[in-house]
Parts: sequence; C-alpha cells; structure tokens
Amino acid sequence: MGAGDDYEVKLSAFEGPLDLLLFLIRRAEVDIHDIPIAAITSQYVRTVASANDLDVDQAGEFLVMAATLVEIKSRMLAPALEGAEADDPLVPSEAGEDPRRDLVRQLLAYQRFRSAADGLERLRGEYARRWPASGAAEAPRSEEHTSELQSRFGISYA
Repeated sequence: MGAGDDYEVKLSAFEGPLDLLLFLIRRAEVDIHDIPIAAITSQYVRTVASANDLDVDQAGEFLVMAATLVEIKSRMLAPALEGAEADDPLVPSEAGEDPRRDLVRQLLAYQRFRSAADGLERLRGEYARRWPASGAAEAPRSEEHTSELQSRFGISYA
C-alpha cells in the first residue's frame, strides 16, 4: 500500500474485530463484496500483532477473526475438490461457493447496525440539545415569579 502502511492503529478505538475489518476495507477503498482477502488478512494480522492495548477478552475476539481470515485465505488458495473429497461432510464449503460469503454477510449486517446506532446517537444528541434534562437549562426565576407560585400553591422555600 505504500505510505499508508506506516499508519498506526490503536485497537481500543474499535468496537470489535468487525469494526477493524471494516476500517481496513474502507482504507483500501475496495468493494465489500470483493474483498482482496490476502491483502486484508495481512493488514489485519499485522495490526493485531502490533497492538499493545488489548485485554485477554478483546485479544481473543480479534484472534478468532484473524484465524477466520486465514482460513478463508487458505480455502481461496486451495484447489477445487473433486470426487470423494468433495462429498466429505467435514469439508466446510460447497464446490463453487465463495468462502468470503459468510464474512461479507456478517460485515454487511454489522455495517447496517453500526449505521443505525450512529443515527440513533445523532438523534439523541439533537434531542438532548432541544430538550435538556430537567434543571439543566431552566431559566432563572425572578423573585416576582417565585412569590406568585408560593402564593398560588401555598409553597414556601426555606
């Protein structure tokens, strides 16, 4: 990739392995339906390997995705199965099936949910500005207004 290879990524900035994977795909400016799995896998593994800010649970999630990417890469590089091997139920993919299909489906679903979450967060911010929480942006009361409320409702503030 050239000059962009030196770009440092902190994994704590990502919400999970799919978030990092989407970032790498967008940075490579490729179609999500036609992921160059070899290049993206190399970038993903390099990024995870260089991370210093992961706890054990996060590291496990990122490593599972790295293993999935390596498996997809190996299935794409392997020759097509024929005969008895093609009928083996332990072989994970059908003949002619793109091994990236499940990953693309997961990425598209994650992208939809992420977009929806971003939209909801934006709306929450707009509503918070329009209708602040009680007491946060109330107009200061004048003494006249306070005494009117006290006399009308029989309230006294001590």
